[in-house]
Amino acid sequence: MNIQRISPEETFSLRTRLLDPNRTWRDGDETAIHYGAFIDGEVVGVASFFRQNQDEEIQNGHWRLRGMAVDELFQGKDIGRALVSTFLSNHQYQEIWCNARRGVEGFYVKLGFLPTYEFERKTGVWVTRMVLKSEDGFN
Repeated sequence: MNIQRISPEETFSLRTRLLDPNRTWRDGDETAIHYGAFIDGEVVGVASFFRQNQDEEIQNGHWRLRGMAVDELFQGKDIGRALVSTFLSNHQYQEIWCNARRGVEGFYVKLGFLPTYEFERKTGVWVTRMVLKSEDGFN
């Protein structure tokens, strides 16, 4: 497996297939950093990080993990962990947060994210806020 920075457009196909086939993905945020996991030259996982605090305002050291997706055939093989780990080893952060879909909170907890367990419905999906602070460390 090879993890590398990719363009926003390279994330769209996998996200559309796995996260929301009815959504048109766009990324006009110049602060965003996108990573892709490749196996045999094919993108099998993607993750995007946006410079946003939990109020969705740009703030240095605060990042939002968004649109993370791993192909079903490759889930459970630490690809998601490798995507997050690659970001963390290349960028300074005080806090990373995401809205985790119901049912995948355990994945984020294993990485060191702390859940709020306050679920809300966003774009038809139940999510809970998860937060990883630099002082808590990545697992």
